[in-house]
Amino acid sequence: MSPKDEILEKIYRLAYKYEAERGSCPQCVLSAIMETLCVGDPKTVQASDALAGGTALSTRGTCGAISWWSFSY
Repeated sequence: MSPKDEILEKIYRLAYKYEAERGSCPQCVLSAIMETLCVGDPKTVQASDALAGGTALSTRGTCGAISWWSFSY
């Protein structure tokens, strides 16, 4: 497995674990990225909760974790 694949696998496993424990997929994904890559800010993780459940739990639209990731690029 390449180093990049190992990093992505670690992020995936952490995000999956956090989702099972806490919910709020955008926060779980961002927390896993922040922890693995040592980037980001805890306030960004808090703010991302508004994107949970397809934006404010509306269950409509794009997944909040994907939305947040695309906004950051």
